[in-house]
Amino acid sequence: MDRGSLSWKRLLGIAASIALLVARPAGAITWHVPDDYAAIQSAIDAAGNGDTVLVAPGTYDGYHNHDLDLEGKNLRVIGAGGSSVTTIECGGNYRGLIVIDNPYPTVLIQGFTFSNCHCAESGTAAGGAIRVVNASPTLRDLRFVACTTTSWGGGVHLYHAQGCTLENIDIRGCSADVNG
Repeated sequence: MDRGSLSWKRLLGIAASIALLVARPAGAITWHVPDDYAAIQSAIDAAGNGDTVLVAPGTYDGYHNHDLDLEGKNLRVIGAGGSSVTTIECGGNYRGLIVIDNPYPTVLIQGFTFSNCHCAESGTAAGGAIRVVNASPTLRDLRFVACTTTSWGGGVHLYHAQGCTLENIDIRGCSADVNG
């Protein structure tokens, strides 16, 4: 390999690095559902650490609107109109959301009703609507209605969740086969 081609490769590498830096504006981005992305998980997938996923009032069901996973990101996922008008409908077949192995204490889940969530996965069934493991998010202004699991925590299951904050939580008609 001649020295000229190595310099060319370095130049391309530097240009690619600069392009990546300027492709994402400085500061947090707010991703709107359904304006930017039709589904909540699609917006979560696009979001980066420090971003907000803002979900407009309505009922969200179907593909990419249940079994939501923050994927270890430091996000704020917010139902814009609050839990009285923003619903994640799981149809009795899916869990609502998981926050697992997330080191960020500033994660926020706020302003949703989780309705008809159910989890029966072998070994990971705890938390019919929300399962938090090795994380400490803030869960605020959330309603859990008719959520079930074959394990622990029909509405919410917290495991190794020291520092997790629960504010304005309403659980109605939820059940779990083991320990409530």
